[in-house]
Amino acid sequence: MANDILRREYAALAPVYERRWRRYLDETAARAVAALDPRPGECVLDAGCGTGMLLRRLAEAAPGIRLIGVDASPEMLAEARREAPDGTTLQQADVRHLPFADASFDAVVIGSVLHYLPDAEAALAEAARVLRPGGRLVATDWRGDAWTMRALVTWLHRIRRAPIHLRTLEDLRTLLESTGFRPTGQALYAAGMPWRLMTVTAAKNTGTPA
Repeated sequence: MANDILRREYAALAPVYERRWRRYLDETAARAVAALDPRPGECVLDAGCGTGMLLRRLAEAAPGIRLIGVDASPEMLAEARREAPDGTTLQQADVRHLPFADASFDAVVIGSVLHYLPDAEAALAEAARVLRPGGRLVATDWRGDAWTMRALVTWLHRIRRAPIHLRTLEDLRTLLESTGFRPTGQALYAAGMPWRLMTVTAAKNTGTPA
């Protein structure tokens, strides 16, 4: 049921998504690019790429980067294809079941996805699996310790939106450590009201199986 609600919401939202959430997307994309520090020639996965704004920003920041984006919504992917950087691969997939071989990527970005997942550790474990040893992860999500976000989620649940699972910075760091990552940095910031966000960087432990 929750997945069906999300699919319907994003199918309807896709054509206006970037216009409606421009400030949020600009801020989170800028933070993700800065945290990732992309390098030409790297292979980067955007897990939950939506309409592809971050993919475009990464291509601008590091010409020659190899980009792959996955999203569960075919409608969002259709929008992403309109302006996808040359050579970008886009594919429909669940971030908890990535259709890629072990150790395929230098870096993975998961932006504004984990709060929709009761089993966020499954997505993080998949990110660890597809990353090369020492590969980088950048995860952005809503902050569970911010009263504005708690109020927003209460309202969303009252209007029968899909369940949202808020987590604190400490929650996210604990999940990362339990799924084969070593947190290396963090940023807490706002993107207008009510948005209070966190972007955490982590490295895949070199001892984690590929």
